[in-house]
Amino acid sequence: MTLRKEILFVLFLPIVLVAQEQPTLRLDDDVRGVYDNDLLSADFHRGRREALRALLPKDGVAIFFANPVRNRSNDVDFEYHQDPDFYYLTGLREPDAVLFVFKEPREIADGSHGELLVLRDRDPSREVWDGHRTGTTGAVQFLGLGKAVSGKEFMVDTLPWKEKDKVYIRSTKENLSRDPHDPADLADLMDRVNGTILPGTQ
Repeated sequence: MTLRKEILFVLFLPIVLVAQEQPTLRLDDDVRGVYDNDLLSADFHRGRREALRALLPKDGVAIFFANPVRNRSNDVDFEYHQDPDFYYLTGLREPDAVLFVFKEPREIADGSHGELLVLRDRDPSREVWDGHRTGTTGAVQFLGLGKAVSGKEFMVDTLPWKEKDKVYIRSTKENLSRDPHDPADLADLMDRVNGTILPGTQ
């Protein structure tokens, strides 16, 4: 083997070895399907919510909305990217969601909770096309949220407001498209929140 061939062999060998490595940052999970296991932990996001709660005044409520889905052309959407603040607080990487963080626990449905995440229901027929959905059970079990409800439940449930609430709401997105087949898309969730917020909104 000539010197030139030896040099080329040494230079290209690492590329060949790297190309043959098996991925190690994926897990196969019977409940959630294949998912990344190198993401921030539920404890991290819980800690961020606790830090936010500590900054809220008495009777404070902080509200954050997920990013909308943006259409690229006809029936093709851009790859979805979650709002960084929303992801920082929840770990959820799905659209059509709202997070409420309460200074003091509120009576919500089945008990007293310091936070509420509204998100999409599981729907296997849609998940084939749109990807896996966390669902309310997954939000509590895997993301560590105190309480989670589906968007459809949220649209008809009584919201846990108090007259003296100080509501801090992240500015809503403009020009949202509405899905006529989804009664709880992001635009509907925003309308529900904006239509029921009491005086004192910041």
